[in-house]
Amino acid sequence: EGVMRRVERILWAVLILLLPVSSSPFIAKLTGAQSVASPSILIFLVLVLIRLIPYLFRGEKLPKVVIPVLVFVAVALIASLLSLFYDIPTFRQIPGVRAMGSDILTLVIGALIYVVASSWAGSEEDLHYLFKLINWSAAALILWGGIQAYFAFSVGEYPAWMEQFQRSVSSSGLLYPRRITGFAFEPSWLAHQLNMLYLPWWLAAAVTGTTVHRWKAGFLTVERLLLVAGLAMLFLTFSRVGWLTVLVLAAYLILWVNIRLIKNAQLRILSSIASPSTARAGRILIPIALTLAMLAVYTGLLFAAGSAMTRLDKRMATLFDTQTLRDEGLVMFANKMLFAERLVTWQTGARIFNDYPILGVGVGNEGFFFPQKISGVGLWLVETSKSIYEFDHLPNIKSLWIRILAEMGIVGFAVVLAWLYILLRFAIRLTRSKDPFTRSMGWMGQFGVLAFVIEGFSLDSYALPYYWTLLGLFTAASVIFYKRVSAEKLPISAPAKSPKG
Repeated sequence: EGVMRRVERILWAVLILLLPVSSSPFIAKLTGAQSVASPSILIFLVLVLIRLIPYLFRGEKLPKVVIPVLVFVAVALIASLLSLFYDIPTFRQIPGVRAMGSDILTLVIGALIYVVASSWAGSEEDLHYLFKLINWSAAALILWGGIQAYFAFSVGEYPAWMEQFQRSVSSSGLLYPRRITGFAFEPSWLAHQLNMLYLPWWLAAAVTGTTVHRWKAGFLTVERLLLVAGLAMLFLTFSRVGWLTVLVLAAYLILWVNIRLIKNAQLRILSSIASPSTARAGRILIPIALTLAMLAVYTGLLFAAGSAMTRLDKRMATLFDTQTLRDEGLVMFANKMLFAERLVTWQTGARIFNDYPILGVGVGNEGFFFPQKISGVGLWLVETSKSIYEFDHLPNIKSLWIRILAEMGIVGFAVVLAWLYILLRFAIRLTRSKDPFTRSMGWMGQFGVLAFVIEGFSLDSYALPYYWTLLGLFTAASVIFYKRVSAEKLPISAPAKSPKG
């Protein structure tokens, strides 16, 4: 078992160090995947064979938080089997059963990644080891992103050796003008990596002052330095959803601070009031006044952020163009911001859900309905019209949340919401711990859930390993925390229990 444990640690090291590579050309050829071809996924599957399956055969129990994910996979299978009795439209020569089977496989792979990530680490030492690896993988990512930024913004063009290297690590092989890509398929995928793996951990460690490294110089830690570098990289991706995700995380953190300030201010004000009747009125009016003041500040900050985006990104130049919104409607307003194609695909998914609201049309089947359900304006847009008339693959909804509604209906969507709610409750509980590392795990869980909610409006793949990995590691941290709490509550004279309970 000691040898297998060392093998597993080595596999985890290779897996995490390769996570920044989202679309390896070798893996893309091997699997036939179009874009999601992370080599880390294959290593996860190896861990399923040598770690998870023996783990279950020994009678070990999975964390209870895994249950909603397993239920979600079961709902997906039921919805897909029922779809065999539906009148699914045809789309070119694409076989419906094969498309459905392929997408179910990606969902199963994603769920397995979460199960492996949530069940491997059994101690804080294991978690420290994994987060050190995450930091080291980020160091290589930041170095390559910095080189890209230099040539993109200072030189103005990329040298041939950079383009050749990018083709060797990414199946797209593209380097974008005045945007950085890292090792990812495209800039928005780099933003997704940062938001769903690195930034929640670094931000949580920065809030609590936690570090998994020995080096620390006063206020400075490795994680705080990486947070600054990561935010700079995220900004240079010019991913609008990526920016929005970070703004939401910042707003959440500021809101938490403001609530604490309001409570403290209320206590100080009330303690200075001598009259009981005035104090009773103050308990009602003071929180309202302070909350209104806070909302006014937030409104101003939101407007300032919007104004900054109109100057930084030409796609957002018409953000405050309300005249177009009034005269030509929401789609044309979105079209001016180069966002209409995405909005139209969301509307199409919502129409599919409207026809099949309980269990949806089955995993992978929503693309067959696009020619029927897409709006006339959508057929006029270049990207959506090409997806229907030219591309050799099924159109996709481009939003995980709307995709789940279309494929698995309100039942599947409710299961996902329940899972995220449970994770959020656990995360809030962990932030109340006296241990700084446990508190950092609680903050990471909160930031991870919030980031996943926002990123879900941009991604639509079940197989991206980043959110499964982050939420899996948080689940492992929660299990470790609750085991420790249970052990501390045992009487001193109580006999020790075996790991199998």
